[in-house]
Amino acid sequence: MSISIAIIYPEILGTYGDRGNALSLAYRAKQRGIDCEIINVMADDSLPQSCDIYMLGGGEDNAQTLATSLLEKQRVTLDNIVDNSIILAICAGFQILGKQFPTTGGKLNNGLDIIDVTTKRGTPRIIGEVTSQCQIPGIGRLSGFENHGGRTILGPNVTPLGKVHIGNGNGIGYNRDSNTSEITYVDGYFSKNIIASYMHGPLLARNPKLCDYLISKITGIETLSTINDDTADFLHRDRLKTVK
Repeated sequence: MSISIAIIYPEILGTYGDRGNALSLAYRAKQRGIDCEIINVMADDSLPQSCDIYMLGGGEDNAQTLATSLLEKQRVTLDNIVDNSIILAICAGFQILGKQFPTTGGKLNNGLDIIDVTTKRGTPRIIGEVTSQCQIPGIGRLSGFENHGGRTILGPNVTPLGKVHIGNGNGIGYNRDSNTSEITYVDGYFSKNIIASYMHGPLLARNPKLCDYLISKITGIETLSTINDDTADFLHRDRLKTVK
């Protein structure tokens, strides 16, 4: 059994070390005897059509706009990927998948309109540790580091990846219970084939249960074997303790 991971445009969307998500997934897969291939899809490459998971990382405004333009040119292949594979999108990658995102000068750029989210510019910039309660059963709390100026609004039927405990996540507070005045902040986006988040760290290095969830989803192995002396699990627990 083997897993193929495509890192999309690492030379453009590689500002925050999100390549570590691919490395973390590959490492945890190999610890279970699952072979793993990491494919770097550069800006002048055609998108491979048969990878198990595709990863979009963080980047600055110009890089984000360029990546969107390049992906739109391969729309047929991209739509096939959305229907048949898993996508993990972080920060700029998250915004790219939505309807619109802000660019230099406050202008709005059209996104790929794959998910029902819209991002606008906000102040101040959101920087710092963030934790959330993951909406995927069995994952528990997520930990990461956020660094973005966007405010991402979810569509009415969209499920966030997590409900924020500490930090700002998408940067938008919701009050969907008319009986209370409580404002809830959320992070990311979650659907059958797409996971998106503002959490760097990288996300999968700091949250091994989420990483294992993706491995299980790709391979169909419901119960993965335990990793002895799991340093990722130690890191996860340590970060949650630190930001209490």
